[in-house]
Amino acid sequence: LTANRMAAMFAAAIAVTAYAEIGARIDKVPSTLIYIPTIIPLIPGSYLYYCTSGLIAGDNKAFEANAALFMQDAMAIVLGTVLVYTLVSLLIHHRKHSDNHQGGI
Repeated sequence: LTANRMAAMFAAAIAVTAYAEIGARIDKVPSTLIYIPTIIPLIPGSYLYYCTSGLIAGDNKAFEANAALFMQDAMAIVLGTVLVYTLVSLLIHHRKHSDNHQGGI
């Protein structure tokens, strides 16, 4: 179940980040203007809430269990985001590099 949830979060983060990058190119705005409002619904709020609740109540077992779930989902979101931003950065760099070499011919 954990692997499926993390895979779903990873895929969702990839989709949201790609959407933000495409939208940014179309609207000619920084991608963060689109990315931040669209990534917020993916943040696993229930795990964060129960993690904090367990911490305050002194329930270490609930704290640890929910903190682990929260961190797994957060890591999947981060990895999906970094993957897309890295690919976009490499594509932009490659395009600029190939444009510089073609202009001199």
